[in-house]
Amino acid sequence: MGTAPEDVRIEEMTLSPVKVFKVLGSEETLAEYNAHMSRLKRPSDWKAMYTQFMLDHALGTVPYRWDQNDKQGEIYSTANLVEVSFLQPLDVVVAAGPIFWDAAVPQEDKAELVKSALQLEAEMPLMAQLGQQQKALLMQETEAEWELIFSHEHLAVIPHDSRIVASFQKSKAWPVTATWTTELTESAETQKYVMTLKSCNIVDDDQVLRALSEAGVAGVDTSSVLSCLEKSCGSCGVYGSSMIIPYSYTFVLTFPMFFTNPIPAIYETCPFYGPK
Repeated sequence: MGTAPEDVRIEEMTLSPVKVFKVLGSEETLAEYNAHMSRLKRPSDWKAMYTQFMLDHALGTVPYRWDQNDKQGEIYSTANLVEVSFLQPLDVVVAAGPIFWDAAVPQEDKAELVKSALQLEAEMPLMAQLGQQQKALLMQETEAEWELIFSHEHLAVIPHDSRIVASFQKSKAWPVTATWTTELTESAETQKYVMTLKSCNIVDDDQVLRALSEAGVAGVDTSSVLSCLEKSCGSCGVYGSSMIIPYSYTFVLTFPMFFTNPIPAIYETCPFYGPK
């Protein structure tokens, strides 16, 4: 593809602690779903497990399950949204810039940019090579949304916990979501928000987000991650000068996914932290 555009940023950093969200099929844990997906024969640069930081971003992937098969070869009728907590620091490669969310740019060209920056083998799949180095990819999917991407083999050996925070059921007649449930609180185990559609209308994500918020489940607004990194504000755990090519610096970022009140003052100096 040639020289990387000036607005492309590719760097290495360490995240800790990390919490993300993922919509599975009927599996109850990310490990189960990853094991199933790893068996699919679709070698490419981007064969991997994609996770999201923001709840609304993750919810947008629920419909994908309604045209995906489970390990018995049947179309999923249930999709579980899980919250995933990684139990050790994660080494990641950051890929940021408009080119990464430009649908007009071939995926092969995006992979080539990352490979070239990291001096990886051009003919080997990108995510497979990152996985062999025990690294994930933190890639900007839109200006405000990021995904944390793992090779299946790498994810399989990373210690993590996952819990179901919401479940979605497919319509029996159409490939759309018909109902969803989520626990309101841990102390009210039998009380659930339940919405049942009488037609094929799409479930309102805002209602799901409100229910999850009441249950204490929250993501993070990652739109300001770049400004935090460039600010190099040591008080929030970022070290280094900036995320500018060349690709030689290593950054350490404390990355809390849950916010409780009061927010520690240490986080208030950085735009990446605080109540959203």
